[in-house]
Amino acid sequence: MRNLYARLSLSPTASAAEIKAAITACPHAELRSDAEAVLLHAGRRRTYDQLHGTLTKIGGLRASLGLVSTRLWKEQRDFDGEVTGTGSRYGEFIQKRDMKAMARRSEKEAARTAPPLTKFIGAVAARFGRKP
Repeated sequence: MRNLYARLSLSPTASAAEIKAAITACPHAELRSDAEAVLLHAGRRRTYDQLHGTLTKIGGLRASLGLVSTRLWKEQRDFDGEVTGTGSRYGEFIQKRDMKAMARRSEKEAARTAPPLTKFIGAVAARFGRKP
């Protein structure tokens, strides 16, 4: 999981004004977007801080036990693509989510403009998990 504070050169105790200034100065659009979504909202920031702290402890525990990457982890990427592989798993997730949302919107739009019989056939097909 990416450390938003470190990426923005902030301390975890930074004020909202400091965070806002660092986000504005950040040249990376994806990092800026993630930081705005998480760090500028008190509840999300609190959840992020707890989760990041827990994952950091788990990473320290794994290292102290000498757990290393195995064949199962080869070619796998971190949450934000930092360690191995290319791209961003989070970015891929967002892309897939947006594509599904666009498909649902276009299906809804098509259903609104379709004749009644086509709507009925579509509803029956959807009930049985098939496309008309």
